[in-house]
Amino acid sequence: MNRLEIKIRKFPDQIILDMTGDLSGIAEEEFERALGQIDKLKPSGILLNFSDVDYINSTGISLVVRLLNKTRQTNQNVIAYGVKSYYAKIFEYTRISQYMNIHPDEETALSAMSALQARSV
Repeated sequence: MNRLEIKIRKFPDQIILDMTGDLSGIAEEEFERALGQIDKLKPSGILLNFSDVDYINSTGISLVVRLLNKTRQTNQNVIAYGVKSYYAKIFEYTRISQYMNIHPDEETALSAMSALQARSV
């Protein structure tokens, strides 16, 4: 398994979490660090970049669910992009996609986030 790395790109009202590696049990510490940054920065929008995530297991899915639960409580919008088709189907089957829109690339995800944030104002 490849250790997960998360790099955070900051924008005025949103952040992008660029994830590289495997989203599994070994990712929990890195994911928690990113959640701490989300708490500190308080962005209205969070984009999850799955482009370089090769593997997601049930623990990884639970980490995403934890993030979604936390962001729902604080009314933060979450959008994902770059999700491989197999995992996009799992997100649909588990209904995660009802709480996190999935887009093919960063450009469409940023556009969708801008539209969501405009409606929230």
